[in-house]
Amino acid sequence: LDPEGNYFISNVGGGATDEKDGDGYITVVYPEGDIAIERWAEGLNAPKGMVVQNGTLFVTDIDTVHRFDMYSGAAFDPIVVEGSELLNDATLWREQVYVSDSRTGRIHRITEEGAEVWKEGDELTGVNGLLGDGDRMLIATMETGSLYAADADGTLTTIASGMLNADGIGIVPDGGYMVSSWPGEVYYVSDEGEVTSVDRKSTRLNSSH
Repeated sequence: LDPEGNYFISNVGGGATDEKDGDGYITVVYPEGDIAIERWAEGLNAPKGMVVQNGTLFVTDIDTVHRFDMYSGAAFDPIVVEGSELLNDATLWREQVYVSDSRTGRIHRITEEGAEVWKEGDELTGVNGLLGDGDRMLIATMETGSLYAADADGTLTTIASGMLNADGIGIVPDGGYMVSSWPGEVYYVSDEGEVTSVDRKSTRLNSSH
């Protein structure tokens, strides 16, 4: 989300999600859904997660985090994340940018000096979605389909599991979470950890969401 109300949309392009083909680009979309600028930034490889911090757009791209001036589109020096293989999502949490690496099971913190590993481990195998939420970071993983909450020390608490290929995370204003699964499913997760597929058209989803 652009703080001015528009949306930045990443486009992997025609190649694979890990192919360095220069076919990726970023589109700007108005809140009503119309395309404002189809190729606001181009020449990327397979851009995925994005987040805005202090007027700078951060974009994950395989093993690199690109940075753009949100207003002019000017590119700053990219940050190469050493040891990364498939950078995926990005989030702003505790005034810092974090990015996930789905292949290495790591979460990196982006600093002025570059990047550093913030959290890694077996629980993060296939880590994908990240979302800063106050004092905690929400984390989705693909292998076990888990939704975790991490505190500032990196301690993980399991909220729910079993959502195979869990991807993006959203917070429902009146309680719970939405978790997407990249093969094409969306789940509602209650605060108590109960998982319901949106496709099942539960009463709660139909009436409230």
